[in-house]
Amino acid sequence: MSSMVCTGKKFLSVRALPGFVAIFLPALFFAALVLVQPAHAQMKTLEPGLELGRFRILESPYPNLTVLRADPALFGLALLSAREKEMEPATPRNWAELFNLVACINASMYQEDLLTSTAYMKNFNSINNATIHPSYGAFLVFNPKEQSLPAVQMVDRRTDANWQGVIAKYHTVIQNYRMIGPDGPVGWQDNGPRHTVAGICIDTRGRVLFIHCDTPASVRDISHAIMELSLDISRMVYVEGGSKASLFIKSPAGAISLGGAQYRPIPNVLGLVRRHSD
Repeated sequence: MSSMVCTGKKFLSVRALPGFVAIFLPALFFAALVLVQPAHAQMKTLEPGLELGRFRILESPYPNLTVLRADPALFGLALLSAREKEMEPATPRNWAELFNLVACINASMYQEDLLTSTAYMKNFNSINNATIHPSYGAFLVFNPKEQSLPAVQMVDRRTDANWQGVIAKYHTVIQNYRMIGPDGPVGWQDNGPRHTVAGICIDTRGRVLFIHCDTPASVRDISHAIMELSLDISRMVYVEGGSKASLFIKSPAGAISLGGAQYRPIPNVLGLVRRHSD
């Protein structure tokens, strides 16, 4: 028996050996979706509350921006730290396998000790870095202390007058550079360094987006290009760049590793987990 898999340019004939279809074919379909989706395509549903898109930005000849969007009603966030877990840094794939994550991305940049975030980071009673960085303009907060609060939100130090009061109401707080604020892209240098970028967004409906751009470009250009897409982004933070920028996704359709996700250990990751229904 053989199966036909569309790669966007031609069909591949796959002769099914015992167990081949069950194990490998879903991953091939998932890869086809990620690699060949045109720039104008809409987000594709992987499962209820979880969508994947692949877009062409910055005049790239191929789709170069991967977007994973999650509904916080069905998917929660988890901050996983090697220091808190008393373990060595792990690759995103290994973090996902160890803690049953649907996806994971860099939580923040980290210091030379390969454990400590470059800015403020806390998770319940575990403090990774107690210092609020004077140059980092945004906080991702989740695990609220009160049920009336949003499950997850982004707080902007430059525009939210009560930012200190807001972050105090959440158990998990991660500080990072801003890419997009309430008024749109923020002022990164035009001639800034060009590298791949991983980022985390909140849209106007409160959904969380993990984003990875695998074309080296300035953060300013990437920010403006993302705002031109119909994703309704309200706020975005930069979590890593270059070979350290990673995104790993595992869904019923298969798995994908982007950037350093296949080989580079990371001390702090933000994971996506399925919420269990009552």
